[in-house]
Amino acid sequence: MTPSPLPPPLPPGERPEAPTVAEGAGQILVRQLAASLRGKRFLVTCALAGLAPLLSLLVRDPDPVVLERLVVLLLLPFLLPLVAVSLGSGLLYDEAEEGTLTFLFATPVSKSAVVLGKWAAALVSGWAVGFVSLGLTFAFSATPLEDLGPFVRASWLAVLLGFPAYLGVFTLL
Repeated sequence: MTPSPLPPPLPPGERPEAPTVAEGAGQILVRQLAASLRGKRFLVTCALAGLAPLLSLLVRDPDPVVLERLVVLLLLPFLLPLVAVSLGSGLLYDEAEEGTLTFLFATPVSKSAVVLGKWAAALVSGWAVGFVSLGLTFAFSATPLEDLGPFVRASWLAVLLGFPAYLGVFTLL
């Protein structure tokens, strides 16, 4: 099989414009989300995040203190950083392992758009896992949410603000 000849180069006025950082990051975000939702790392992350709802289902104690301890001692300080490590530490690892990192950075998309798009995809998938885990933990508990008061809002806020902080730290490692 003979390789096909390369097409002639386009004149400078006819070359397509390179996408902006936002457009490139959006394209990378969509592709990375589609790829990560099918990956083993995401399934392991979901299994880890399923520990808190599983414990909430097994304990079924109507005392609000038990649910608060489950969320404060297990979900927020232990499972949320594990999800961030799982999703954030391998942002460019897959491409480096497969040898496609050079091709990724050779595209007309800027390097900052690639990193931003991959980080945003990890953020979106991590928020989804964290919010589903927290919601199922509250749903499976025997404690009425009215008894918890502002703790429920504080827990949602901790996932909303805590996960990007953890993800930022573990992306830098």
